[in-house]
Amino acid sequence: MSALTIVVEGPFDAAVLRKLIPESLNSETRYFAAGGRSSLTTIGRNILVQEGGPVLVVKDADTTSPELAEESRALTMAALRSIAPHQPVGVFAFIPEIEIVFIEAAPVIKRLLNGASHMNEILERGRVTPKAVLAERASQRARPDLTTWIEGLSRGDWEAIRAGAQASKFLAIVESLRNPAVAQTVA
Repeated sequence: MSALTIVVEGPFDAAVLRKLIPESLNSETRYFAAGGRSSLTTIGRNILVQEGGPVLVVKDADTTSPELAEESRALTMAALRSIAPHQPVGVFAFIPEIEIVFIEAAPVIKRLLNGASHMNEILERGRVTPKAVLAERASQRARPDLTTWIEGLSRGDWEAIRAGAQASKFLAIVESLRNPAVAQTVA
């Protein structure tokens, strides 16, 4: 089994994915924080050329439109395939941002926001701007840093988060890239 290289926008995204991906799939997984969205594809391409795959580029779609997210994902995939057509690669775009995995885990987020007034409004806003909602809520806690906040989540919390719609789709791609026989078919 080849090591999977995951390229993300920044250190927070890497921290989320380290927790999101179960330990059984996380062994031999390397993370590269690209320092922003603009260099994701370039770093993914460089890794493919220098080291080969499997490589998974993970990005925020920065839109709530599934069509626009798919277009962005497909363009990144085409750029990776253009220089490494036979390498196992994948691209996943969280809609609208990676932080949506917390909003989609309703029992976890409701427990964490216990006592928040207007819970339904918070969750509704979280579906559109999850990063901003989490940062706002975290700033009201004793430990406002989001990285510290995710470190405090329990194994049970992470299991619930993994069951969310986008998290489970993401994990299916990770699993397929970890299996070389399936990896060639990942689009």
